[in-house]
Amino acid sequence: MLGNSYIVLGNSFLFLVITESNIVLRKQENNYTYIKKQKAMKTIIFSICLILISALSYSQWTWQNPLPQGNTLTSIYFTDVNTGYAVGNYGTIIKTTDGGLTWTLKTDVVNTFRINAVFFIDDNNGYAVGWSGLVLKTIDAGEHWTSSMAGIGNNLNSVYFTNVNTGYVVGDNGKILKTTNAGISWFTLSSGITENLNSIIFTDANTGYVVGWSGKILKTINAGLSWELQYENLTYMFYSICFTDVNIGYAVGHNGSNGIILKTTNAGLSWVEQINGTTKPLSSIYFTDTNNGYALGNNAYPYDQNGIVLKTTDGGTTWTEQSNGTLSPLISLYFVDSNNGYAAGWNGSIIKTTDAGNTWSVYSNSKTSYLNSVFFTDINNGYAVGCDKTILKTINGGTNWTEQTCGINYCYCLTSVYFPNAFTGFIVGMGGTILKTTDAGNNWTKMLCPSYEYLYSVFFNDVNNGFAVGTNGTILKTIDAGINWNIQSSGTMAQLNSVFFTNSNTGYIVGNNGTILKTTDGGNNWYSIYAGSLDQYSSVFFIDSNIGYVSGSSYSNGYGGIVLKTIDAGANWIVQNNISNNLLTSIYFTDSNNGYVVSVVGEILKTTNSGNSWTVMQTINSCPNLYSVFFTDSNTGYTVGEGGTILKTANGGVSYVEEAQIQESEISIYPNPAIDIITISTKEISKEMHISVFDIQGKEIITKKFLNKNIIDLNVSDLINGIYLVKIQTENGVENKKLILNK
Repeated sequence: MLGNSYIVLGNSFLFLVITESNIVLRKQENNYTYIKKQKAMKTIIFSICLILISALSYSQWTWQNPLPQGNTLTSIYFTDVNTGYAVGNYGTIIKTTDGGLTWTLKTDVVNTFRINAVFFIDDNNGYAVGWSGLVLKTIDAGEHWTSSMAGIGNNLNSVYFTNVNTGYVVGDNGKILKTTNAGISWFTLSSGITENLNSIIFTDANTGYVVGWSGKILKTINAGLSWELQYENLTYMFYSICFTDVNIGYAVGHNGSNGIILKTTNAGLSWVEQINGTTKPLSSIYFTDTNNGYALGNNAYPYDQNGIVLKTTDGGTTWTEQSNGTLSPLISLYFVDSNNGYAAGWNGSIIKTTDAGNTWSVYSNSKTSYLNSVFFTDINNGYAVGCDKTILKTINGGTNWTEQTCGINYCYCLTSVYFPNAFTGFIVGMGGTILKTTDAGNNWTKMLCPSYEYLYSVFFNDVNNGFAVGTNGTILKTIDAGINWNIQSSGTMAQLNSVFFTNSNTGYIVGNNGTILKTTDGGNNWYSIYAGSLDQYSSVFFIDSNIGYVSGSSYSNGYGGIVLKTIDAGANWIVQNNISNNLLTSIYFTDSNNGYVVSVVGEILKTTNSGNSWTVMQTINSCPNLYSVFFTDSNTGYTVGEGGTILKTANGGVSYVEEAQIQESEISIYPNPAIDIITISTKEISKEMHISVFDIQGKEIITKKFLNKNIIDLNVSDLINGIYLVKIQTENGVENKKLILNK
């Protein structure tokens, strides 16, 4: 047992217990006594940045839309008509005790990995499994969860228990694990295959089935001691399996283009494909009796956001699509009884039926599917705009958001909002859309626009003088509060993404193809001050007349994130690469030292030293693009993006960490960034060292075992440029390291 450490988060403390096998954070409410760190033994622990990322998921940035939260949910399970659980990305665990009307986010387990499945044996005892061999257990109806690793680095995708002691887990690379002591220890069963396994079910204590990639269906009749391949189709992928009795079962998935449903009536000896009529991949199946069953559609591509629910009343012979009320793809399905059922999926979506699937109601509250820009006129009053004619307003600091009426048919996708005062505001969007309000957003009027270009950014120096920029080098200017707009010459055909003025005369515009423009005569004339080759610049922000920042992506850095800084009004720019592996979309500074930038994979980064270095504070969801960030003061900020995401921080987004608790790492990786070979060095020789490399999506790419070494050379030349997580496990514990490949 190691010494104890503590992390202070806002007005609460998280109790950090570090052991050789795991890390547990426990929240102590209303405890304001400063707790000193005890002396700790030498050990390898998870890097402090990963602990912070996890903690931030619950304490630094809170969900305001969707509600109760917006991380994708991968599995849902109910123990009775009122009590249910859903799990998902970034360690999300939520619980309801009123049939889905309200959900509580469980925060006692801090975990950055995705949780793929949840299963309860009875009202109190449950398990959840996820990436990198994660296993969670609760014995008090989900109020507290203890974490352990199953002893492997593979992702775990499904869990099933046949009794209180005996359970099974399946995962990537053909992994099947079994416990006979209620999850205290797990041992590996031989599946005979190497394909990923996605779902497991038992019809009795000895008979079980597993489905996975390459259309594999396996069966055991001896409690997992051996598995027989019953079905295989290399063009199929199966994600879910269920049985209505010992003989009749179903498996669902897709063949790359169409949803697939198979049925067996002879305990898996043969499987027959059912006609279902959908072109969407199917991710989950559930039958309430022999005849009545349901299947969910999980879209293959994010461009088609409509989920699908299929129903059969004749044992799978025919299937009909049901109206489900959600735009989000659906992943997991569970029925409490013949009438009451739930489905969960992307962006925290939860839907419920009380009439056997004939109608579905949305039980997660999301105002929209896409938000592009956020702006506050003061600490209470703010606006967010996006696609689907979305204009949202809050008058209480984001606690509640109400939808405003666009009022016209030409505001399908709105991209930027700006208020020069509390009552007068402007919005721009596709097709040359320009909207104006003079009553704080209660009513919006369409302004005449001389261009039909897509407008991406709007900025006003005062209530009369404003600018809008967009595609094909479009610059628009108004001097009469938006009544008339004139096209200015930009000298470029590049897409212009952001405009910012430091005073009435001096302004800057950034865009694609490395474009940075400047004016010193109030926008009458613009000239290029920087050429960043094929770089893409998304946002510009100035602290004062001299110091400014630009965010975007760098062509020379494999389109990884880039921040440019000037201290002389744009005459010279300092370029900072390797900030993120992804396009940085919006940048905002609260003072000369503290700034924020967000990215297209849900990253929120912060600098406290005037942009000299940036730290990833948080990663949201599986990959929700974040498009805009705005602060009303040094502590209170908002970011919005895909999936209707609205997040708020009230403490500057950074928790206080007692300096003494940060232990020196005993493992180093170099070079970093790397090209082809990395060296992993430990201070002491390890009897056994397991090294795994995961990509940014959490997929295990490399796994190796080394004996009696403290310096290891690992070949990563086959990996593409990007950010990776290297997991090093020794007899002393586990440490995770960030690795950047930049060839």
